[in-house]
Amino acid sequence: TELYEYFFNQGGIIKLLLEQVLQIILIFIAIIICWYRYSATPGKILMSMKIVDAKTYERPSLFKYFIRFLSYFI
Repeated sequence: TELYEYFFNQGGIIKLLLEQVLQIILIFIAIIICWYRYSATPGKILMSMKIVDAKTYERPSLFKYFIRFLSYFI
């Protein structure tokens, strides 16, 4: 019951949710920076791979990187 009191009476659940949102935002920033700067994530860099646009084979726009990130949640 102490755990229940912590989460529901002292705002613990709100703190937990805010921490999760902050983690997602920080991960988003790190991934977008890697994608935009290197056109790859660290694993793709190790494999000498790059992210390219499917139609032009050029670097995708920042908007396409954003859509790519959101698609991971789907």
